[in-house]
Amino acid sequence: MQKIKKLIESLARILVYISSFIPVNSVKILLLKAMGASVGNGCSIAHGLDVTSPWRLQIGNDCFIASDVILAARGGITSGDSVTISSRAQVITDSHNIDSPVFAHTRRPISIGSNSWIASGAIIAGNATVSEGTVIGAGAVLTKHSDPWSLYVGNPAKKVRERKSQTPYRLSASKARHYGW
Repeated sequence: MQKIKKLIESLARILVYISSFIPVNSVKILLLKAMGASVGNGCSIAHGLDVTSPWRLQIGNDCFIASDVILAARGGITSGDSVTISSRAQVITDSHNIDSPVFAHTRRPISIGSNSWIASGAIIAGNATVSEGTVIGAGAVLTKHSDPWSLYVGNPAKKVRERKSQTPYRLSASKARHYGW
């Protein structure tokens, strides 16, 4: 049974990745939904999306996922509305227990609040929460909960300031134009 689950997960991952190169956004979203993902209205997905366990992925309305993003959703990823995940960012819900003699596999959910931005190359690791309106700077590594409407940078990610604007906004993500398409 475990081998069958791994095979299904591998096939789903390959199909989602290959389909992400189709230059029609609605086809990419349709396939994600067919694999069990929940994707809100008005979302836009660029090429190179790598998703594990799409059936554990919930994306809100009006979200933009840029090129070469990794969403390892085995532990569950939930995104609010108007979220941007920039190129080469990673949201990783699974890890290994370093105190286990066999490095036992662990899974922890990740929540991304509405009106947030995960910048290029940032990593969000298991059990972290990106609060509403939070910006995770390029290359930052967030492994804990963030404060709302704040900017986090560095490795490990540290709060450097609060954002001036705390007004929710609309991305109009479905109108975004992707480079190379």
